[in-house]
Amino acid sequence: MQKILKYNQNHLKYLLNQGKISIVFAIIILIINNLIEYNLLSISIYIFVMVVYYIIAYFYKKSKGYLTIEGDFIKKNIFFGGAVNLKEIVDIQKFHDEYYFVTTSKKFYINSALLDEEGKKIILEIIDNIIKE
Repeated sequence: MQKILKYNQNHLKYLLNQGKISIVFAIIILIINNLIEYNLLSISIYIFVMVVYYIIAYFYKKSKGYLTIEGDFIKKNIFFGGAVNLKEIVDIQKFHDEYYFVTTSKKFYINSALLDEEGKKIILEIIDNIIKE
């Protein structure tokens, strides 16, 4: 069975608000550029790229979620996110809101501050099951 752990709403709202703010800045710079005939094209292109990034990140993260739990694997749903087999974990370390799952070959971390409340409960259940084994 596959479980998708979603991002918390604050993180998603942050991305959407950053996109909105970047759109406003891009419009202001385009207006200033037309009024004073000063070449601000490179700045407006940069801001447009930031708008596209924040909007794409918002929709991607909202649709895919932060983590996918499928069988014995936990996978991050981000570019170059990676996965870890729960049966290969030899140590679990906690540092602030991050959980590090250490295997013999790699270290996989989860930032629980990015998870919604249901996701945090599921991660804590998984950690308890690993500790009991």
